[in-house]
Amino acid sequence: MVLAILNSEKNMAVSFRAIVKKAKNLNYATLYGVLRRLEAKGVIYKVFDFNGTAHYALCPTNSKNIQPRVYFHFNCVVCKKIYCLQEPDSLSVSLFEGFKALSFTLCILGKCPSCNKPLHK
Repeated sequence: MVLAILNSEKNMAVSFRAIVKKAKNLNYATLYGVLRRLEAKGVIYKVFDFNGTAHYALCPTNSKNIQPRVYFHFNCVVCKKIYCLQEPDSLSVSLFEGFKALSFTLCILGKCPSCNKPLHK
């Protein structure tokens, strides 16, 4: 059920609250457990909005074979939706010796097309 909910929101990360509303027959504890297990298995990932609220999305297939995984998001400051963007063709970041990156997350803040429409007079 959780995977179906996340799959129905193409290119979007879904808040826990929105998942709860759609998965009416699951209690909070069960839902948190399901989300933790799916995240641990690499099926979904968690991204935070600019208020620190967790949102969940399906892990894309790593079609460009970039290691580690790279996630880009656009956070709309008006409607608060989080859009999952395509992974880049390449990414190069220099880390200190001994550090190993497991994933990269870049969040861009702005207005989505719906919220950026000019007001008509």
